Order: sequence, then C-alpha cells, then structure tokens
Amino acid sequence: NIVRWTDATPVDALRMAGEVPARALGLPDRGRIVPGAIADIALFDDALTVQATIARGRVVYQLS
Repeated sequence: NIVRWTDATPVDALRMAGEVPARALGLPDRGRIVPGAIADIALFDDALTVQATIARGRVVYQLS
C-alpha cells in the first residue's frame, strides 16, 4: 500500500516494514539479509504479489 499510495519505492517500503522496526526494537538479527541474521523473508514479483515466504531458512509458503 505504501508503494501504491505514496512516492515510496519498493526498497523504501521494505526498509520501513523490516529494517527500521527491527532497529527501533533493538533486534540486530532481524530486518536485514546479512550473515548471522534470522532468515525470515518474503519474495515478491514485479507486481508486488508474494510468491514465497521463508521463515528461519525454510520455505513455509509458495504460490503455486
């Protein structure tokens, strides 16, 4: 919705949804894709539709 309703880019929206809240909560192992971080991510297509979700390194949802 942020991308649709504002001038934010998908990268901006992802930072707002992940990195910024994790930093504010003092969770350095969340919100970023870096070695040692918890591997919870969502994969989107160009239309920003979720294609897959990975939680703790395992695929827990995949669009068929």
